Amino acid sequence: LLAENAIDVIYYYRLHPETTIEYISPSVLTVTGYAPEKYYADNKLIFQLVHPDDRSLLDDFINNLPCSVEKPLTLRVLREDKTTIWVEQKCVPIYDEKGQLIALEGIIRD
Repeated sequence: LLAENAIDVIYYYRLHPETTIEYISPSVLTVTGYAPEKYYADNKLIFQLVHPDDRSLLDDFINNLPCSVEKPLTLRVLREDKTTIWVEQKCVPIYDEKGQLIALEGIIRD
């Protein structure tokens, strides 16, 4: 109930065994202009919305997992209406019993 009514976007992004968005809160519509169903249908959508000038920041974040989650990631996102907003993303790594990184839980704030 808290996640469903939060202003910030709350998400659970599974990395293994296959990459998929398992949960993204309804507030993603207000922040990005895209409904949660769009993210469930295309788990790469959030990456496609990152401003071209900030893609290297996202690539660095991804390439340095899990160490990169220690500090927030701030970048620009292109909304569905083509306006640009700044967002801050903070997440925590989720590991399985063998210590393998299997998911990221986090928030995205406008």
